[in-house]
Amino acid sequence: MERPVLLIAPPYDEETIKTIKAGFAKQYGDDLDFEIVENDKLLGGFIAIINGRVYDTSFSTRLHEISKQLSSSGGKTSESISSTVGSFLKRRAQKIKLDKTVYEYGEIESYSDGIVKIKGLSKCRYGELLDFDGGAVGLTLDLHMGGVGAALLDGAVPTSSLVRPTGRVAEVPVGDQLLGRVVDPIGRPIDGKGEIDSTKNRPIESPAPSIMDRTSVGKALETGLLSIDSMVPIGRGQRELIIGDRQTGKTSIALAAVMNQRKHGVYCVYCAIGQK
Repeated sequence: MERPVLLIAPPYDEETIKTIKAGFAKQYGDDLDFEIVENDKLLGGFIAIINGRVYDTSFSTRLHEISKQLSSSGGKTSESISSTVGSFLKRRAQKIKLDKTVYEYGEIESYSDGIVKIKGLSKCRYGELLDFDGGAVGLTLDLHMGGVGAALLDGAVPTSSLVRPTGRVAEVPVGDQLLGRVVDPIGRPIDGKGEIDSTKNRPIESPAPSIMDRTSVGKALETGLLSIDSMVPIGRGQRELIIGDRQTGKTSIALAAVMNQRKHGVYCVYCAIGQK
């Protein structure tokens, strides 16, 4: 077993270290030899890394979780957020026994062109979201012995930084609340209009409805371009491929067709896929 690491917020004393070791005695024995590292960013509490598992009781992690919950709830002013965080700290300081968050962690081995190879995370699932040091988010796409491969969805990650599984498969909010909004690949709004107040979510990797479950194509869909509508009949629900070389106007045709549906009650979704 690798030497365990104990990240702890100063000030601390030997009595505190003994209490922490005693808490892990039943699971790992009394002979834990921690490598102790002081970290002011924890704000209080400690983080123990033992045999590939992280035990997190730090105040900074609790504050981060609370801020995410407040930002997702919507309608919170800065004063109410400050009041909530302040009352949380007061209650937290009054606790004698600290609750801990336990999770598995992985370490980045390599990073190239948005693809990250990670060592560890033996219990990670396909399609699970990953949190990287620095706030970046990744999506698990490859599972193999000793590690996983993930696609980086945003941000940048340094080599040898830690990765934390979120425990949830990538999903996006669904419903009428998405109409007129712009979101990133995992459903987070990027249009500056606030959070999406949706009550339902759907996994990104979902099976498409079978052919028998789909409504038959029986109503025309007009693109608004005379040359296309007169020569190529298109129906609602029909698959139609726009193919051609670069810079020949394929996107312009698709956007013109979307704009032409404003008065026809057709829901349109534009998916922008960027590639080098």
